[in-house]
Amino acid sequence: MRASSYLGNLGGLDTGRRLVRLDLRGTGDSAAPADPATYRCDRMVADVEALRVRLGLARMDLMGHSAGGSLAMLYAARHPERVRSLVLVTANPWALGTTATPEDRRSAALLRKGEP
Repeated sequence: MRASSYLGNLGGLDTGRRLVRLDLRGTGDSAAPADPATYRCDRMVADVEALRVRLGLARMDLMGHSAGGSLAMLYAARHPERVRSLVLVTANPWALGTTATPEDRRSAALLRKGEP
């Protein structure tokens, strides 16, 4: 739950893409809601959809980091026709009703063990 500005340009990703960062409710430039229940991840899916509509995008590449990963997964599950690609960075699949076990994490890490 940090301001999206800490992500910067995501290592130069903005060179070949239009990069739009969304501050989750109550973080960064987003105001704190009067009703704390609206902090729920599943309720913020509508925020992402409203942003997509405002930007005039038929489909989008969606990246979610940390807590934003849960939001990205829920958005993709609710609006699969609107997501061209989904990138999850340090996300936990609890939002989909499952958890990553230590074995899952180890298996994922081993797939990339030869990378710097």
